[in-house]
Amino acid sequence: MINNRFQGVNAAKWGKCFVIVLLVLLIPFAIQQVVQYQQLPKKVTIATGKTGGRYRQIIEAVGSTLQERTGVEVEFVESPGSSDNFRKIANGEADFALFQPNVLESLRQGSEVDLSNVRCVASLFPELALVHLDESLGVGVFTGEGVSCSLDIAAGEVGSGDAITTQYLLEFYGVSGAIHTHFFDYETLLKQLEARAIDVAVVTTGKNAPIQQDIADLRHMNLVSLPYLDAIVERNPVFKRKTIPAGYFRTSPAYPQEDIHT
Repeated sequence: MINNRFQGVNAAKWGKCFVIVLLVLLIPFAIQQVVQYQQLPKKVTIATGKTGGRYRQIIEAVGSTLQERTGVEVEFVESPGSSDNFRKIANGEADFALFQPNVLESLRQGSEVDLSNVRCVASLFPELALVHLDESLGVGVFTGEGVSCSLDIAAGEVGSGDAITTQYLLEFYGVSGAIHTHFFDYETLLKQLEARAIDVAVVTTGKNAPIQQDIADLRHMNLVSLPYLDAIVERNPVFKRKTIPAGYFRTSPAYPQEDIHT
């Protein structure tokens, strides 16, 4: 009986020792896993938009703040805009980017981009589809009235949200005939507008984007409201109505000349 009792005590001690040794081995492993899970990456790649757009301004500010506060290396990769940004995220070429929500629906309809690993984390600011017309034209461009000549339309750059939004509007309004659609970056767009080689420029950005002010400063363009806005919003809930007050970009003479609805 005494031997059995001592044997039981020894077994209990060995059991406790085994548990202690096991914990000693497992705790560092658990800590390593927690640290690895919470550890920031050494480098983050961020897709930007083009110079003159709101994306570029915001992304560079976000990236600089991230680098200053965390020490993470930030690499900026230039892109035409929303559509290409999404592709870069899906293909692993970028870790973070901004995009217009209507681009997502367009990409879903295609089969060349796998969106399964893309996550949307926040809504930042509204982007407005602003239509700048040469002063010789009127809003009849979008109603099929009073347009008998050929039109040169700037639709943004290939791979941008500008291009997708412009194409949607042209299809919605049934703009047809002698239409020549051009895909420019903002720098080229301004040069073409200055030369009066473009009749219509559809520029979808935040309203404070430098490109919008640059176009307003040309003096021979008009900013116009889009007709049938209720129908656009009803058919595509991604869009919301917005108003730009008269004189927002310039007051003498006013640009726009009246409140603009888009």
